[in-house]
Amino acid sequence: QFMKVATGSRVSMAALLMLLAWQGQASAATALFAPSKDNTLYESATGDLSNGAGDLLFAGRTNPTTDIIQRAVLAFDVAGQVPLGSVINSASLALTVTDVVLPKPEASFSLQALLSDWGEGISDIRGDESDGAPSAEGDATWIHTFYPDEFWATEGGDFDAVSSASVVVGGAGPYTWDGLAGDVQFWVNNPWYNFGWILIGDESASASARPFASRAYPILEHRPVLMVDYTPPPEGTLALAVGVNQPAFGSGDTLDLSLSAANPGLPNSVDVYVAVLFPDGDTLINFVGLDGALEIGSLADVGALTPMLSSLSLAGAFDVSLSPFFSYAWSGLEPAGDYSAFLLMTEAGSLSDGSLDPEDLLQLSTTSFSFDP
Repeated sequence: QFMKVATGSRVSMAALLMLLAWQGQASAATALFAPSKDNTLYESATGDLSNGAGDLLFAGRTNPTTDIIQRAVLAFDVAGQVPLGSVINSASLALTVTDVVLPKPEASFSLQALLSDWGEGISDIRGDESDGAPSAEGDATWIHTFYPDEFWATEGGDFDAVSSASVVVGGAGPYTWDGLAGDVQFWVNNPWYNFGWILIGDESASASARPFASRAYPILEHRPVLMVDYTPPPEGTLALAVGVNQPAFGSGDTLDLSLSAANPGLPNSVDVYVAVLFPDGDTLINFVGLDGALEIGSLADVGALTPMLSSLSLAGAFDVSLSPFFSYAWSGLEPAGDYSAFLLMTEAGSLSDGSLDPEDLLQLSTTSFSFDP
């Protein structure tokens, strides 16, 4: 049983998380979310088509007459209901195909996390929505994040190349994308980077596009629903989150680190540590001030670490966030591999004896990311 982290011993992030587990767990809860916004991106070099206020979302490739690619985008305000510090146990998205006029071969439709914010304007069209409506101010389009003057870095949307979940879709009816807990956990910890998902169908096959009910669809039970099962932090405990703007980086990319903290009013005097652990599992870049000042440290020598904030008084309720508090442009010379950022809050002065005891640890938040030059 892990009881003490001593100077000179190798400390793992898993060991620190074990200490937190001793603080107890609250009962699991379930939350249902309607989209906060949705839209369709219609392939267009000018970005003149959208459907922000329409009843339908489209994904796939249209028939040979128009022969364009369509992609649906949806976002959900999970952090507005799931409290900071929660553990996401499972998450699934239910979408409904409203109609398939002619029989179509089954096709795979994947959800991929968006990496840029985007908009939903008032564009709408009566009749066949698959043709799209003239783009309105604030709409996401094939080339715009917000029509008419903000743009995607890549036409068709900026999104993670790795699929979060995929489902084989046939005819009309409900479909569910499971396995989305990782994305939702990231958004709870990093609400600044919650841009939702893009739904991508089989874009190689003509007439593969499907219509899905949007958040404006007249039949309520057909509208998109995100179901999240989560375990909130124990009542009355501190909640922390450290986040990054994306899960993977390459040379020339910019890393943004963000911090959030909420205190229900517990009177404490605390030390706050923020650091990034290198792929070797020991080397630390430790932040020693809110101005971005750094020092090199070792995870095996926690007693030598300098707090970013020392003897901070938590006498009273607060809810704060810093986004971002630190930015770094990758040069390509950094070690490749997996990194971890962590935000640690301890009783003031508790690490000065070179050890971390369970009773000293108030809260810990970690997030991981990778670098491949």
